[in-house]
Amino acid sequence: MIALLLVAVLGFAQTQAATGTISGVVRLGDSNAPLTGAVVHYNRLDTGNDPSVPDLNRKPSLVKTTENGRFSFSDLPAGRYQLWIEDPPGFVWMDRQQYSSGLSVVLGPAQHIDDIVFRFAPRGVINGRVLSANGEPLVGATVELVCVTYSEGNRMMSGNCGGQAVADTQGNYRIFWIVPGKYYVRTEYRPTAGVTDTYIYYPGTLDDSKATAVDVKPGSELTGIDFSLVAPPSTPGYTISGKVVGLPAVVANKPIEFLHLLRHEETSSELDSQYSNVAGDISGGQFQIRGVRSGIYELWTQVRDDSGQVYTARARVEVAGASVDDVAVAILPVVDLHVRIFVDGKPLETRPGQNARPPQLVPTDGTPNYVSFQYEPKGRQFNPNPGEFMFFRVPQGRYRIRYFTELPNGYVVDVRLGNQSVSDGFAIGEDTPRLVEVFGSSLGATIEGVVTGADLNPAFAATVAIASVPDPGKQAVWTVGLKTDKDGHFSMRSFSPGQYRVYAWMNPPAGTPWMNPDFMSRYELLGQTIVVTAGSTTTVRIIAIPEDK
Repeated sequence: MIALLLVAVLGFAQTQAATGTISGVVRLGDSNAPLTGAVVHYNRLDTGNDPSVPDLNRKPSLVKTTENGRFSFSDLPAGRYQLWIEDPPGFVWMDRQQYSSGLSVVLGPAQHIDDIVFRFAPRGVINGRVLSANGEPLVGATVELVCVTYSEGNRMMSGNCGGQAVADTQGNYRIFWIVPGKYYVRTEYRPTAGVTDTYIYYPGTLDDSKATAVDVKPGSELTGIDFSLVAPPSTPGYTISGKVVGLPAVVANKPIEFLHLLRHEETSSELDSQYSNVAGDISGGQFQIRGVRSGIYELWTQVRDDSGQVYTARARVEVAGASVDDVAVAILPVVDLHVRIFVDGKPLETRPGQNARPPQLVPTDGTPNYVSFQYEPKGRQFNPNPGEFMFFRVPQGRYRIRYFTELPNGYVVDVRLGNQSVSDGFAIGEDTPRLVEVFGSSLGATIEGVVTGADLNPAFAATVAIASVPDPGKQAVWTVGLKTDKDGHFSMRSFSPGQYRVYAWMNPPAGTPWMNPDFMSRYELLGQTIVVTAGSTTTVRIIAIPEDK
């Protein structure tokens, strides 16, 4: 009995000795002063389904920092933990962008980690006044902060990124608790009926490219951000009316509730605008939309039957200073595509899509992205044969196949439609061949390296993007932006042999700005050019481009 008790005591002591602590301090970044009362959380990340491992996820722990800004979690078994911290009122975690999912910490047996530092910055404030076009206070106007973002290379202003306020009876507004950064200030011009609403940007312009950015520093209060409405040029809205023709009997009486307009001007921020059908009778394919500016558009609409099957109609419409009537929008013919995948010259041995995202058809002719998914509910169906699948009811248009191979380092070599290479895209029509073949290779190249700042120290959370150097007449293909780790390291794989340019930014605009030619015109010479071969690993060292000005 004594021996058993001794064993139990020793076992308990060993268990206790195997635990460790994670502790640190929370400080203000501008003064280095400790921050009292900040709430710090932790969560165990590697418990899995092992019942012998204490599942701390079921009981999340949190502590508040003491007067000296200290926090500590004790008696923690070895493992991987995630720490995150709540923003105290009026402050923001300075490293939140880098640690979007929290700070990951690996704790060894009986280890005591005591070097965790969370730094906070005070948020900022913007004060100003907004007036009407005749100089009167714009009572009740909503003033908001917006940021530049890029979607598939298209520059646009994104609202709700920094806060908003409502002007008082004197036209004064105050936006507070702003995360430090660069913003644009705008309000909405609401003209009379029949004219499209317009945004007015500080210091008083309709053109967002001529707006002045406001730089909010930590803890700053910017005053005098005043601007007046600018009467926009006369841009009356016109109507487009007509009928969707060719509706099958199963949807002939379904109402057309919404229609979409896609502008052809590449610089337009209205890439895909939805309009309500305001026709007196919206059944039988009848439609009317209002408030359309002059321009050339693709007009789209969809009708879904009771089983969920979708029918899409499309027509090109030109509005030239007058309303357009009697537009016939035809239902698009559809095609079932049979696709085969080959890797290293052999049919793919496993059914695609089981352990990775399935192949996608991506529109390349300006078609709104939502249309590429309207061959549901059947969608992409995998055949019993390895490496084969079907796209059902694809409407006519121009597409390319996007396929992420399931191979660890695989890439697509070519896509063929009959005897023609169609890697850059292909048209789908009634006479299109029904078989598309995708040829892949398992010998992709790897590009890795280290990004540094101007001081040559590792750049943490820098964004790396890599572009192919295309043949004449073709477009570059970009990889998705990847952030560097704490040592400035990055690694990307599955590149086809060829020439590439590697770029890195410390804090680029949100989205995919590198796909925008105007944005890249400033940085074209700052990329590092490399050549990769099949199955190779190429290492680069590159200095990050400073924050975009």
